[in-house]
Amino acid sequence: MMRPKLTKEELSQLTLKSNLNAFSDVLVHVALLVFTGWLFQTAWHEGMIIHKFAAWLVYSGAFCFLGHYGLAHALSHRSVFTANDTNDQLYWVVSVLTWNNAFYFRAGHQIHHHKSIEEDPQINLTKKKDSLKTNWWKLVLFDYQHFYQAVRTTLLTALDLPGKQSPPPGIALNHEEKQQAIVFTRAILGFHVIVFIYALSNQLYWLIFLINLGAFGFTLPNRILAHLHQESTKGYTPAPIVIGRTILLPRWLAFLSWNMNYQIEHHWYPSVPYNKLPELHLRVCEYTKHSTLKGITAAVHALK
Repeated sequence: MMRPKLTKEELSQLTLKSNLNAFSDVLVHVALLVFTGWLFQTAWHEGMIIHKFAAWLVYSGAFCFLGHYGLAHALSHRSVFTANDTNDQLYWVVSVLTWNNAFYFRAGHQIHHHKSIEEDPQINLTKKKDSLKTNWWKLVLFDYQHFYQAVRTTLLTALDLPGKQSPPPGIALNHEEKQQAIVFTRAILGFHVIVFIYALSNQLYWLIFLINLGAFGFTLPNRILAHLHQESTKGYTPAPIVIGRTILLPRWLAFLSWNMNYQIEHHWYPSVPYNKLPELHLRVCEYTKHSTLKGITAAVHALK
């Protein structure tokens, strides 16, 4: 794949990971979830319905970015902490919380990177864009289609039904990897069932929203950004990438998405950790300026 050249010194500096930065960023994201979760709990008991709705939007909007368009993506690349074990352990935790199979995603995402300069058959961008335009209100209130798919896939895989637990199309796993994926899916199901039963038995209904349903609330910003970053840049850059587009976002939104908005830079140099992607962008922006969306307004217009 063609890409802008970096010197060995530049690449060595850019690929350095910092545990201090990683832990502080994780703590800030967790603190945001704890605070907004507390607001939702308080509104559940004392507030009007509008207060509950507002608190739910903020909490679930931040919760969505724990998933594959956010923290889980960076962890799957092991580009957050210096130790691979630390990356993997936190990756498993956020995957359980967001109903995502860690093994399937990592295998599929490797294929996604290999197909950066060709069409990925797993991605139907026209269909996704049409869905965003017509179903945007569902992604504000509750993404029940995503919830149904996640629960159905988890149940079928966890039960190991013949012909039902196969990986998604294009993902090839050996027998041992498939068994690991099944075991992991059972962990997802077990965790959410335990939380659900505990919440029901103690009449903590707000806990069901925070833990079981958190990944399916206000998903609209997450889904829009995820879609736009997969749009084709073919014909725009000297080193064309079909899957990947950079969007310059406000710092708070770039933080929530774990700098996934620097998608072209990430595909060129996937070994560069999330917190160094803005610096990498400055070094290669001359090559991406014609395929970079500048700001939220430009991103919204790109959906039309």
